[in-house]
Amino acid sequence: MCVIYKRCMHTTKNYIYHLIAILTVGIWGLTFISTKVLIEHGLSPQEIFLLRFLMAYLGIWFISPRKLFADNWKDELWLLWGGVTGGSFYFFTENTALEITLATNVAFIVCTAPLLTTILSLLIYKKRKSHRRTGGRFPAGAGGGGVGGL
Repeated sequence: MCVIYKRCMHTTKNYIYHLIAILTVGIWGLTFISTKVLIEHGLSPQEIFLLRFLMAYLGIWFISPRKLFADNWKDELWLLWGGVTGGSFYFFTENTALEITLATNVAFIVCTAPLLTTILSLLIYKKRKSHRRTGGRFPAGAGGGGVGGL
């Protein structure tokens, strides 16, 4: 009986993680649509980026007003640099792309990033990745194709 109970608890715990993942993907998809609507109503990609940044900063500040990741000023500067170069560049290009084309096209391009990363990794490093890891990228590509086909 105990073995069955532990297996049921483990399965239930996995369902919770799957539900969180589905919720995350749903919210992520809605951001494409809402950004496109904001652009059509007159906001520029830069303004949308600034608003999203401020909302994220306030959200993080409420979670941890004193310290989140940085232990010192050097760490704080590295996090700032990562946010400015990585996050800013990504959201700026995404918002600009949404200004130019349909939200489904942008979502398709973003969904194919894991597949393209795997292909480039195989070509550049010439190492064989595990079949399981490489095979996991193809459902992402199929999902991106499903999004693009909508």
